[in-house]
Amino acid sequence: MFRTVGNESIPLREIAELGYMYNGWQIVAIRANTQVVDQHRTTVELVEDGIVHATQVNPGNQIVLYPNSLLIDANTQNIQLRIGGYTHIESMTIELRNVRGYNIDADWGFAQYVDVDLNVDAYSNSFVNLNDFVNLSMFSGRILERVNVIAEIPDQAAPGTVTNVHYRA
Repeated sequence: MFRTVGNESIPLREIAELGYMYNGWQIVAIRANTQVVDQHRTTVELVEDGIVHATQVNPGNQIVLYPNSLLIDANTQNIQLRIGGYTHIESMTIELRNVRGYNIDADWGFAQYVDVDLNVDAYSNSFVNLNDFVNLSMFSGRILERVNVIAEIPDQAAPGTVTNVHYRA
């Protein structure tokens, strides 16, 4: 960003291009690396449609704002970083979480679950390409952490047969 700001509001929704496709996303944190310009009092506020969601006073070289609950939806008009005083912003990160379609999994944190019924017969040393069943491009930039497989062993399997299921991410 590399910009000195003073007594002004930065329109985050426009700068970060948080358009309608981010409806249903929550702002988790705003972080910015800064350089102190004004040795006097500087106040930074995260404001949504006139409501202050987080404040930091005299941020020094790091702005860190954690709003309690700032959900972007169809009614959200403005999201701004309001600066009272002067500071130089070198870089800024907006951390978002898609709260639509995400569930809390106690062991794995936040995850998006995609259930797929494959109904495929797989034999020894065979592979199933998930791209044939799920449009993985929808999840570009995300990390595949886990694949759960529920399999049935046919009644014709020899007694004592050991079945191993492996996956590659």
